[in-house]
Amino acid sequence: IARSKEQKAQKAKMKEEQEDATDKVDAGLDDILGLLDFRKKPGEVGAEPKPKMDEYEKIHRELNFETRAKPQDRLKTDEEIAKDAMEELEELERKRQARMRGEEGDDEEED
Repeated sequence: IARSKEQKAQKAKMKEEQEDATDKVDAGLDDILGLLDFRKKPGEVGAEPKPKMDEYEKIHRELNFETRAKPQDRLKTDEEIAKDAMEELEELERKRQARMRGEEGDDEEED
C-alpha cells in the first residue's frame, strides 16, 4: 500500500512539474508571436491604406463575378416539331396496337 501511495505521489509531482513547464512556455509564447508578426494590422501606425479602386477596376471585378450565359439548344422549326410529334404519335399507336394483340412483352423491350 505504501508503494502505491509513493507512485501516486511521484505521478502527481511529475504532473505538477509538467504543468509548470507548460505555463512557462505559454507565457513566453506571446513574446515569440510578436516577433513573428511581420504584417502591420489596419489602423496601426505605418500601415498602408488600401488603394481606392478606379472605375475600370470596379467594372473588371463585377465582370469577374458575373455568371456567364449558357449555350442553348438549337430551336426547332415548325416542320421539325410537327415531324417529332408525328413520330411520337406513330410510336404510341404501334404500342397500343401491340397491346391489343397481346404482345405486351415486346413493348417493354422497346422502351
